Order: sequence, then structure tokens, then C-alpha cells
Amino acid sequence: MDVFNPKEFADDLANQAVELLPDDLSETQKNDLVDKLREYTFMAGQALMAREEKCFDADACELISQIIAEWVFHKYIDLCRAQIPEEHIDPILQKICYEIYELATKLTIKNVETSEMLSKIEDRVKKIYRRSLFKLRKMNFITSVVAEKGVFLSNIDKMALEAQQENERKENENKIRSVFRFEVFIFFFSIFFAIYAYKFYPTDPIFLKSYCTFAFIALCAFVDNMTSKRNNK
Repeated sequence: MDVFNPKEFADDLANQAVELLPDDLSETQKNDLVDKLREYTFMAGQALMAREEKCFDADACELISQIIAEWVFHKYIDLCRAQIPEEHIDPILQKICYEIYELATKLTIKNVETSEMLSKIEDRVKKIYRRSLFKLRKMNFITSVVAEKGVFLSNIDKMALEAQQENERKENENKIRSVFRFEVFIFFFSIFFAIYAYKFYPTDPIFLKSYCTFAFIALCAFVDNMTSKRNNK
């Protein structure tokens, strides 16, 4: 039976996060993000391990800890990009982590499907995040412009869009390669039959037409290949 190790799991997620840090964060912010992600993930893991319910096995502990880690990662970035004062970032993250933990544990006990759990947690996080920003605005810690900017920022959506665009780019490259291979085949196929028709039937009008046709196809394939390569450089 697998045993969940909160510290090892938190360290592993923190190390993974280092590879995903955006360039627009300062070095101090990057280090702080990794530290907070490790800290909150470890604390959640410890709390989950201490629960007596049988449903909190290794898989459940990993799932909930990872959910918390991912939301800490994304909302910290959103808060930094919105230019929320540093002293207000941690309280917001603490509130988000607490609410995720409470909701996730209740849903786990009820044996709710993972997809439904993730959806409910996302809705809860968005509400808490929005409410926290407007509370800061009400207390005059931030301006309305900053609050509104923060509400509409979403690093998780940004990364999802970038991943989708990268997949589309790879698919287009694969399509281009497929078309290129086909056109290369057509080019050499046409050259072969053009030479064959010209060599063995140089005066036959039907084969003369065939020769001209295949020669023209070969030329078109060659030009199309050169154009495609130039456009994709």
C-alpha cells in the first residue's frame, strides 16, 4: 500500500513549479512563490494525513494537496501581475487554501467525482479571490483600477490558451510535413513519367501531352514546396 509523504510531495511540486515560473515575475517573487507553494502543500498534506476517515488514502491526499498547490501557484501570479501589495498577498492565499481544504475534504467524504470536485473548487476560488480584492478596495488598500485588473487576470486560463496554441502549432507543422512528403512523391513521380514519355514516345501526341502534363505537375509541386518552406521560416 502506497504511503503519502507530505514533505516529499511538497518538495516535488515546488521543484516542478520552478520550471513553470513566468518571466514577468521578479526573482524575489519567484522565490517567494516556490516557498509558499511548498509551505501550503506541506501543511495541507500533514493535515490530510492526520484525518481519521478511511477515504483519505494516499491518492486522496495527493489529489487535494496538488489542487491546493496549483491554485497557490496561479493566484500568486495573478496577484503579482495585478500589483497587489505584498503584505496582502499571503492573507488571500491563506483564505484560498483554507476554503479549498474545507471544500475538498467534504466532497471527498461524500465520494464526489474528481471532475465535479475540481469544478466546485474552481468556482469557490474565483469567488474568494474576487471578494478579497473588492474588500481591499473597500478598505482603500488598492484602487478600483487595480481591483478590476486583478479580477480579470487568470494565469490558469493564460497557460491553457498557450498550451492550446502550442498544440495547434504542432498540428499545423505535422500537416505541413505530410503535405511536403506527398508533394515530394508527386514531384519525383511526375519527373519519372515525364522522362519515360519523352524517351520512349517522343513523337506520340498522347504521350507528348502526358509528358507536358507530368512536367507541369512536377514544376508546380517544386514551386509549392519552395514557397511553403519560405513562408514557414
